[in-house]
Amino acid sequence: MNDFYEAMLTLEVPTTLAGAYKKAIEDENSRYWVKNELKNGKGEIIKEEIKPVWNGNHVHVDIDQSFPNTNLRIGIISHTLPNLKQTVGWYEKQGATVVYKSWKN
Repeated sequence: MNDFYEAMLTLEVPTTLAGAYKKAIEDENSRYWVKNELKNGKGEIIKEEIKPVWNGNHVHVDIDQSFPNTNLRIGIISHTLPNLKQTVGWYEKQGATVVYKSWKN
């Protein structure tokens, strides 16, 4: 699809923790809700609301198990290239290997 930028990474993790890594990676890239308070000059709350926070990337992790370690295949897509590049760069610093990306440097 021409509307998304894409990346595929692999990351080796201990087999016994593969499920936890999958959940953590997918959850940290999903939407979550935070309390947003607006205060006046006196520090009094004048408006309070719950707002979604999201980095704009859609992430899916597949587990490829082989003893003693397991490779995670991390698929990431985004409409926004800077968000995707930042996320891919962070995973590379954590030891992931980029096996595919849909953009040129």
